[in-house]
Amino acid sequence: QKLIQEEYHLDYVCVYCENLRPENADHCNFCNKCVQKFDHHCVFVNNFLGYKNHKWFILLLASFIIYLIVLLIHSVLALIAISVDFNA
Repeated sequence: QKLIQEEYHLDYVCVYCENLRPENADHCNFCNKCVQKFDHHCVFVNNFLGYKNHKWFILLLASFIIYLIVLLIHSVLALIAISVDFNA
């Protein structure tokens, strides 16, 4: 069992894991950890999003959007090529 020192205020103790946590941290129930600037637990990357990995998640979303745009352009060009061959 984890000991709570009396000199700390109880607002800084997590109810779930009984650890001392920063003021702006929340508990992730999936990972069972307290995360600073916790946003949410993402099932796609199977991890929480917080202070240290938020920029990597934004980079993942941006690269996925770029991938979708390239896929859309490629699909449109392929459909144009098929329609030109079909009409000729």
